[in-house]
Amino acid sequence: MSLRKIPLILAFNYALKRSLTPPNPPPPDEALIQKSSFRKWYSRVFLKFYRKVEISVALLEILSILIYNYPKHPLLQHPFVARISSLLLSKINAGAIHPSTVGNIGAGMMITGALIRVLAYRYLGRLFTFSLSIHKDHYLVTSGPYGIVRHPGYTGLLIANSGWFLWHLSRGSFFMSGLGLERTLLGKAAVGVWGLSTMGGILYATLGRLKKEDDVIKKEFGKEWEEWARRVPYMLIPGIY
Repeated sequence: MSLRKIPLILAFNYALKRSLTPPNPPPPDEALIQKSSFRKWYSRVFLKFYRKVEISVALLEILSILIYNYPKHPLLQHPFVARISSLLLSKINAGAIHPSTVGNIGAGMMITGALIRVLAYRYLGRLFTFSLSIHKDHYLVTSGPYGIVRHPGYTGLLIANSGWFLWHLSRGSFFMSGLGLERTLLGKAAVGVWGLSTMGGILYATLGRLKKEDDVIKKEFGKEWEEWARRVPYMLIPGIY
């Protein structure tokens, strides 16, 4: 049954990569509005490290599932490979890894969030960066997803982050069932702390600049921004916020 999860693992991690990979190079320092060393480190260093961790987890999960389901495969009969496989399965309960309703919803949310962010990337083009900045020949984009909410990229990020928690903290996930962290309070706490610190940092480094971003764009475009804000009054969620 766990074999059915492999396509979801691949889709989830591809979506995560797209949602957290800057579509453009970092802007030059003179274009930056907020010269925060934390945000700069987070977007240029930590996010790369975090994506590598997620990819490593995905590869371990897929490898353990394949070894569990094909123990007699010729590639696994070599003594060295067999020893590595045995060691891997002694640490990971691959038989307990399986798709679940909650996990599937999480994957769907991650993919949906990534699609929204990619759409925002395309409409904003060269202006979309992970650092608050004003470029030369900057222009105001008010069409596509920007005609629904003023910050659709952050909307996608919120949806994707929620999906991350459902995916990793659901029964049948690599962490909770594969590593058995669901069986102990300490294990659950460890996953929770990792998730909150990682996702919390991402939210702080991005959503924390919503008001500042609005203020900067309003100052730059004046009446054009005010007209847009009248037509599109919500920042993140239509009809709510």
